[in-house]
Amino acid sequence: MRAELPLMAWLAMAAPTACQRDERAVEAPALTAREYSERIASARAAVERDPRDRRAWIELGNDYFDTQRRAEAVEAYASALELEPDDPDVLTDQGIMLRELGAFDRALANFERANRLQPTHLHSLFNIGVLCASDLHDRARAVRAWRKVIDTAPGSPQAEDARRAIDELEGGAR
Repeated sequence: MRAELPLMAWLAMAAPTACQRDERAVEAPALTAREYSERIASARAAVERDPRDRRAWIELGNDYFDTQRRAEAVEAYASALELEPDDPDVLTDQGIMLRELGAFDRALANFERANRLQPTHLHSLFNIGVLCASDLHDRARAVRAWRKVIDTAPGSPQAEDARRAIDELEGGAR
């Protein structure tokens, strides 16, 4: 299905996935607005009780991510990163939200840092490609990032997405 969509349309759908929840997201049913409100209130109460509760900051960021409350997600992830600055998943999720806010340089810095911390981190690599293709209009850099995804984990869903992205990008360049 994605292969039939224009590159930018399916990249926009493929990239925004919080790293910490990939496996659960496939299995878990979608939450209602009320359930998200309750989860957000619970996480906010947890961080007010204990501002050093990194897990609660991440959960709060993830729920803001899922409800498209981008600026609030960025702030919640920032609080988690203050407690543990070298978490590639949180850096990548924050980077996705920064990208959606139009802060492309900051988003790229997050993705690159996550990838330096964990060179096999597929989400950061894939999102470098998305950002470079969609927002920075740097096709060569996007293809390099996606080829690294393919080289790192050739049988992964991200490698399949990277192959499609490269095909679409190179087909669109003709």
